[in-house]
Amino acid sequence: MNSVNRIHPSQFVGNPDLAQAFSINGRGHLSFESTDLHDFAQAHGTRCFVLSLEQVRRNARRLKEAFKYYPGRFEPLYAVKANPLPVILKTLSDEGFGFEVINIHELDHVRRLFPDGGHSVVCNGVSKHRALRPYRESMIEYIFSLQDSSNITVNLDSLAEVEYTTSMCSRLGRKLRVGLRLNPGLDHGTTDEDLDTGVGYSRFGIQREQFPYALKKISECQMLELVELHGHAGSQIAHADKARALERFSSLAKFLSEYAAEYGQKTGKLIESINLGGGLAVNYVKANPGNIKTHQHNWASYTPEEWAQTISGVVSQTFESAGLSCPRLRVEIGRWLSASAMVYLTAVTNKFEISQEFAPHLKMAKSWLITDGSALVDLPDIVLFNQWFEIVNASKADRELSKFYNIGGIACDSGDVFAWGKDETGPRRLPETEVGDVLAMLDVGAYQQALGSRYNLLPRPPTFLVSGEEV
Repeated sequence: MNSVNRIHPSQFVGNPDLAQAFSINGRGHLSFESTDLHDFAQAHGTRCFVLSLEQVRRNARRLKEAFKYYPGRFEPLYAVKANPLPVILKTLSDEGFGFEVINIHELDHVRRLFPDGGHSVVCNGVSKHRALRPYRESMIEYIFSLQDSSNITVNLDSLAEVEYTTSMCSRLGRKLRVGLRLNPGLDHGTTDEDLDTGVGYSRFGIQREQFPYALKKISECQMLELVELHGHAGSQIAHADKARALERFSSLAKFLSEYAAEYGQKTGKLIESINLGGGLAVNYVKANPGNIKTHQHNWASYTPEEWAQTISGVVSQTFESAGLSCPRLRVEIGRWLSASAMVYLTAVTNKFEISQEFAPHLKMAKSWLITDGSALVDLPDIVLFNQWFEIVNASKADRELSKFYNIGGIACDSGDVFAWGKDETGPRRLPETEVGDVLAMLDVGAYQQALGSRYNLLPRPPTFLVSGEEV
């Protein structure tokens, strides 16, 4: 059977690029940091998330270290949408990160956590000029209400936002630091189409033919200071061909850098920041999927260091060739920072086999495992994108992978499956698995809690914080 989980957990646990926080202990159980997940489940129950802030710190420090050779200033930002848990934001704050927010709700969340306003905040997203319930003001009006907004950059995403912001700043006589989010018009093919924000037909960013007008409007408004050019290649940029994946980032870096350098040479005004957004990929699958095309976007063929070297090299070379000093380089990383820091635990509650005549519908995998968890409610990317999350039997992590299983959840919906043979999520090869075994789903720290629901009135699963053997 053609499956991407063809390697044993012992071959990827502890690997910094695959499953750094995991190990298999002497009892054959899967451990997260030093916490035995089988024993944890016996003590605290299942259908829960388990978080390691130490893994968040490791990721943060590795990201910053990757840019140590950039000749200008490097400023990392955390994309709050990936996982807005306060403990994650506070940990990244301690590591020197700023924050990227996409609406007034996220901005208010950051300001409440850090009322001193000392962090750099970049405001992206669409419709920043319109009020969103329950607020009676737009994000831009909210920023004007703050005593100090000097650390906030508002990236204008459309001509409507440009028109609104120039008008409001002129009318109120209030200054604002702004950037322009430009649509780079990149070719598709290095991420899932639903995550591809860098293509020309995306709803994000100002179109190329609109750039001159947007620049003209901003330059005519004395209350606006253009400090940043922003672009986004897409989320989870990956491809089996490393060069093709990195070319996506280098194309964006070249596009923004050349535009900023040309602007500086023509006007004598230097753009303070080049912001390349996110896209740094997570290895959701733990082995190169080869020719399994549906999983090539789940495998990062490059390292964070190679990614950093690629984009910092393009930016520095472009500005040095133009005789200009290198600008501040910003990136907005959410998925890569938070995904590997969290695992989801669920227990097997039932096990059965379907009739042989129906096995072809599920890639000949006859066995079903039913759990006390829910993909639809707790890990919705599985349903939205057929997202692959590595599944390990935490109770038998050292055993041979001997059988293929379809794995279902508890919600009353036919689509509530963690993995099955009907699509690219499965089936999954596990040891012989029994009722009561604990299944661990890796790399779930990005977007799952934020997108989760309460379908069937299921309560939100709790999140436990582990540090070493302490819970």
